[in-house]
Amino acid sequence: MEKNLINRDQPSLNILKNIKSILNERYQESYTIDRLINILSYKLTSDKNKENVEIFRRFIIDNIPLICDAVDSFNFKEMYDISSSILNDIPSTFDKSLKYSLQKIFSNLNENDSENEEENRFRIGYGMDQLENFYQKFAIKWVQIDIEKMDFDELKLLITTACYMELSNERKSND
Repeated sequence: MEKNLINRDQPSLNILKNIKSILNERYQESYTIDRLINILSYKLTSDKNKENVEIFRRFIIDNIPLICDAVDSFNFKEMYDISSSILNDIPSTFDKSLKYSLQKIFSNLNENDSENEEENRFRIGYGMDQLENFYQKFAIKWVQIDIEKMDFDELKLLITTACYMELSNERKSND
C-alpha cells in the first residue's frame, strides 16, 4: 500500500480535511475529525463567545501535529484517542447529573434521527431540557447560549468549549 502522508504545509482546517480524506481512503472512521473540522470552521452567531471559542480552537490546532503523526504512522487508535480526548474530556468537578446532561445533549440534539416526527420532537425536547440544565448549572460561566437562535452544531460547540475552558482552568489550578 502506498503511504499517503498528510500535507502539513497548509492551513489547519485544510490539514484536517486532508486527514479526513486519508481516513476515508484507508476505510477508517472520521467522526472525531469531522467534529474538529466543524469546530474550526463554524461561524458563531454571537461575538460574546468568540474569545473562549478561539482559545479552544487554538488548543485543537496545537494538537493537529500529534493527530498527523498518528495518521501518518497508521496508528488510528492513537489518532482517535487524541481527537476524542480533545472533544470529550470533562472536568473532574462534574457530578453525575452534569455528566448525564452532557451525554444526553450530544446523543439527542441531532437533526431527525428517526422517521417518526413525534419521537424526534420528544428526543430533541429532552436534549434541550438537558442543555438548559447543563447551561444553568455550569456552562453559563464560560459561554453565552441562546437556545432559540442557535443551531445544534453551535450549541454543541459551545458546550464543548465550556468543558475545555473548565478543564484548562482545573489544570492551571493543579500546577
